[in-house]
Amino acid sequence: MSQPRRSPHDSYETETTDHQTETETILLKHLPRNPDLPSPLQRDAHLQFLIRNLIQGFPSRYISQDASQPWLLYWTLQSFSVMGVALDPNNKQKAIDTIMVWQHPDGGFGGGPGQAAHLLPTYAAVCALAIVGRPGPGGGWDQIDRRKMYEFFLSVKQSDGAFLVAHHAEVDVRGTYCLLVTAHLLNMLTPELLESVPAFIMSCQTYEGGFSSASQPYFSPEPEGPPTLLDSPRPPLGEAHGGY
Repeated sequence: MSQPRRSPHDSYETETTDHQTETETILLKHLPRNPDLPSPLQRDAHLQFLIRNLIQGFPSRYISQDASQPWLLYWTLQSFSVMGVALDPNNKQKAIDTIMVWQHPDGGFGGGPGQAAHLLPTYAAVCALAIVGRPGPGGGWDQIDRRKMYEFFLSVKQSDGAFLVAHHAEVDVRGTYCLLVTAHLLNMLTPELLESVPAFIMSCQTYEGGFSSASQPYFSPEPEGPPTLLDSPRPPLGEAHGGY
């Protein structure tokens, strides 16, 4: 495998090209000297990073991720799990107590204390509890309000099978994934919840392959009763993306 080449340069230096050069210089320092040999996992360095964030908290620069607190904790716990490192009971309980503060009184989990329920942090919070939680009082798993969670899921469901990621928010197929996984983990995957969902996901396919974030539904007006969803057209919205 050949070494990567630097970005082409037209000899017209700007602040942007300076930043590009500085970034590439940093990245090149981290590439293995022999590209044919795999780079070893820096296990000790990763563990030090994770322990510092778990015990001391994240640095101040993470303030921009205030609405992603469940994700930060989930990624941290998942990293410990992947590397086969078990947490002590005290830190497990701290994680459980932190997660439960994010539960919204009307169902689901928000991105932080007092924040609106959202499908994506709901997924992260439940997955985090799947790692550190346990049945019984104080274990988190039985303290998830499943009835209100289910009501929240239905409240964001749309007639075409899509889901809003939160009340008054956008449709995003990633939210559908998060909802389905969460519902499966909590044993609440019902026909009512799944109705029209496969058709919505299929409609997000693009002509170039892959999936977009959503599709545009069209409805036929009816003289009496609500309009009827048309099978076609249902064009995808936006480009295909690896995250979708």
